[in-house]
Amino acid sequence: MSMKKNLIKGMTELGEMLFTHFGITGPLVLSASSFMSTELSNYRIELDLKPALDKETLRNRIKREIAEMGPEEFFAELVRRLVPKPLVVPICKEIDVHSRLYISKVTDKEFERLIKVLKGWSFPISDYASFDYAIVTAGGVKCSEVNEYTMESKLVKGLYFAGEVLDVDGVTGGFNLQAAWSTAKAVSMSI
Repeated sequence: MSMKKNLIKGMTELGEMLFTHFGITGPLVLSASSFMSTELSNYRIELDLKPALDKETLRNRIKREIAEMGPEEFFAELVRRLVPKPLVVPICKEIDVHSRLYISKVTDKEFERLIKVLKGWSFPISDYASFDYAIVTAGGVKCSEVNEYTMESKLVKGLYFAGEVLDVDGVTGGFNLQAAWSTAKAVSMSI
């Protein structure tokens, strides 16, 4: 699913994120987690589940979907036309509309709440996955203590560093792999 996220004040990205049985994950979450501290009460996530549509375009899309539906179809069917099936019930609960409410009984205020959630579903981050699932790394040997051309320690002659053992980390998308390959190449050319 592609969406915007705003995990850290002022930090917004468009990309891939996954909902799982244990929470959220994916490239956006991994990238954002590298900027977060362990004090989770400081963070909220805000999801734009329809980043390609502004509110008015989304409102018009919803009207078109309703026009194609029978009056005795359920609200959940409308939501299902807008998001993946596993999100239908959580979104209905978030906007406080019963999933089995007939579409003809849904009020304009309830449709506006749906639009608000689709364009800015906000909730606190309550926990990290356990260390067994850790992927993001940060920290390591200070780069100022390493010769940038040979990757040899400035403190211990003959000791070389490469990859994530160095205090270098990049955003999700292969940057850490490139750093590992480049530093390994520098070491191989030096010894």
